Amino acid sequence: MKKLFILVGVLLIAASTINAQELTLEQVLDKYYQANGFDKLQNVKTIIMTGTITNWVVMPTKVYKARPNKYRMERDVNDITGLTAYDGQTGWSTAPWTKNPNPQVMQEPGLSELKIQADFDGLFYNWKDKGHKLELVGQEKLGDSNVYRIKVTRSDNIVEFYLIDSKTFLIQKKLGVRNVRGKDYKIDITFSDYRNVEGVMFPFSILNASEGQPAPAETQYETIEVNKPIDDKLFVMPENGKYVN
Repeated sequence: MKKLFILVGVLLIAASTINAQELTLEQVLDKYYQANGFDKLQNVKTIIMTGTITNWVVMPTKVYKARPNKYRMERDVNDITGLTAYDGQTGWSTAPWTKNPNPQVMQEPGLSELKIQADFDGLFYNWKDKGHKLELVGQEKLGDSNVYRIKVTRSDNIVEFYLIDSKTFLIQKKLGVRNVRGKDYKIDITFSDYRNVEGVMFPFSILNASEGQPAPAETQYETIEVNKPIDDKLFVMPENGKYVN
């Protein structure tokens, strides 16, 4: 009888493993959409995220996003605010603490990264129409969790790997390599502390432990609000060096 129970247990474990492995890319993505509340996200027009970025200093930060692909991030360093923004066509930034405080048009490769951040629905949603390629590599362990590894070849040919929890179907990590000034740096970003905001799941904690940084950067959001009014002027590059507040 004892051997029978052991055999049954082994068969159940094997069956669950097989079932998990049999999930296709489309099935994993479907579960990801459901877990993240993508049906609710379609009714969201704007997102405002307020918090701090901490590495060697604590920097208050505020992110504005608006459909379909508008983005603005403010970060304060010693009470001086720098901006990174995209209005759907032009990416631009300011760094008032440098010798040139006027707004600057962003170039590649930074512009491509900014466009990915500005994608309101995220990289996975309608990925084929956006020119990305996705491949389900398989399953692996991440700490105590089983995760699905998805290889993403972006439309700009940048390759990234996303690790999705096999139980919650929320993104746990993003991995990859970035070439900066001829040198490759490993990208390692962890997403955690997911919370439900109006039916949509958001990570309130993001740890960027990528190479090439003076120290790991941890973003902690205190509030995430949806469907609040945002003036479109916030995303547009100001003329004549005048800042948009």
